[in-house]
Formats: sequence, structure tokens, C-alpha cells
Amino acid sequence: MNNKGLFPAGILLAAVTLGACTSQSAYDKKTISFAELSMSRTYTLEGSAEKFANDKDWTFADSVSMIMPMLIGNEEIRPLQDSILKIAFDTVGVDHKSIIEHYFSTTAEQTGFMPKESDNNLTILTSDGYDITTGMISNLSSRWLVYCVQNGHMEPRAAHGMSTRNYINYLISDNMIVALSDIFSDSGLKDLPALIARRAIEQEATFGPTEISSLPANDNFYISADGEIVFAYQPYEIASYAQGFINVPFFPYELAEHMTPAGLAIFGLDSIR
Repeated sequence: MNNKGLFPAGILLAAVTLGACTSQSAYDKKTISFAELSMSRTYTLEGSAEKFANDKDWTFADSVSMIMPMLIGNEEIRPLQDSILKIAFDTVGVDHKSIIEHYFSTTAEQTGFMPKESDNNLTILTSDGYDITTGMISNLSSRWLVYCVQNGHMEPRAAHGMSTRNYINYLISDNMIVALSDIFSDSGLKDLPALIARRAIEQEATFGPTEISSLPANDNFYISADGEIVFAYQPYEIASYAQGFINVPFFPYELAEHMTPAGLAIFGLDSIR
């Protein structure tokens, strides 16, 4: 059984101090602390050799490697943690080890065979199938913490695996997770797909041909380090698998007329209306 580097939730792995300049030229500093969640399991899929006339049973590898935000200043950030866990493992809770172990057993069982834990130190490169989940900070500033949950999954002996990236946009200054509905009005949300489709056509030399008629599944978007609002589509969602992830960016001012008053305030565009 592999169980490498799983830290209890209370152990802080790292801390980053952010400073935000105010109109008084002072600094409001907040320390953000993180813990590491790292765990792996490897399995033999009993019965697969007999069913497919193989010399030996197929193998499956599970792996999780995540940086989990624990504290911002002196405040617990359970809503952010729950959002991360919900996307990564479809559940919430404080016992991260048990959550991951249950997820591993579930993904292995979904292959359709009886998984038996093994100590063969397989990796995603040497196993017949795999499920790997990573969690990382994709943007961190004095105002934003943008988190990405990436999952890669391949059924045993499939032609190729499938990857997804899902984002959470946490506004540190307001202690809130920001959704598209917080930024855009109802009419704005209806208008966005056509605007995104037009921008994708303008960047077809980069993206290749796309077919966009809706917002990304699960309203998937992120705020980039340059302050752009980026609409994030998964492989196969609007284009061929070979085109991979397609991210369509806009500067906030380009979409200002479609925003709510709160959305304008979030991006400092209050003076537009």
C-alpha cells in the first residue's frame, strides 16, 4: 500500500504573506497558509486477465497531489475548501485522508473489476489505467486566489485518457467565491456565448475551429494573472480532442456593459455606469 506524504489537515506546509496597497499608502497584510495532500494507491484488477485472455490481470493507479489552502489571516476558509473537495472528489468534509481513500476505492471499482491493492509501485506511465487528481494555485494576488483542480483519467487499455480542469475564483478581500452570476446580469449571461464564439473565431489561428453555443460546462472560468476573465472549455466540449483545452480571454472592460453593479465593483469599473 502506498501512502506517501499525506499531511493531516492541521499541519501547515507553507505560508505566503500578501500586501495590498490602500489609499493611505499603508499595507493590509494577510498570511495564507497551505497544507499538502499527497497520496497514491495501486491495484490489480482481479478477473481482467480471464475476461480478456491476458497473461496477467490489468493494473490501475490512483494518485492525488494537492495544495490545500488552510487559513487566510486568522480566518478559516471552509467554503473554499469545500468547493475544492466537491470538484475533486464530489464530497466535502474535514477528514481529507478518508475522503481520498474512498475516492480511490470508488474509481478503481468503476473499472468493472474487483480491485486488489498491490505494492508494485506503478505509475500512470506503467499502469494499464489510472486516475490522477492535482490541485494547484493558478493565480494568487492580494485580491484573488484562483484554484485549479485537474483530473486525468484513463480506463484500462483505452486508446487515450481524458483530462479536465475546473477553476474556483476566490475574492480574498470579500471572503467569497465568485461565480459568473455574481459578475454578469441575467441578460449578460445570455449574451456571453455569442461574444465568446466571436472571440474564438478571431483567435482561430491559435485555437483551431470551434463550435460555441453556450457557456463552459459548470460555468467554468478563471481570473488570470493579467486580470482577464477567461472562459475555460474542456477537451471535446467545443472542438476536437486534439485541440485540447480552449481558454477564451477578455479584459473585464470589454464585457462591462453585461455586468451587474457588483461585477463592475469587483473589477474597479464602477465609473462606467
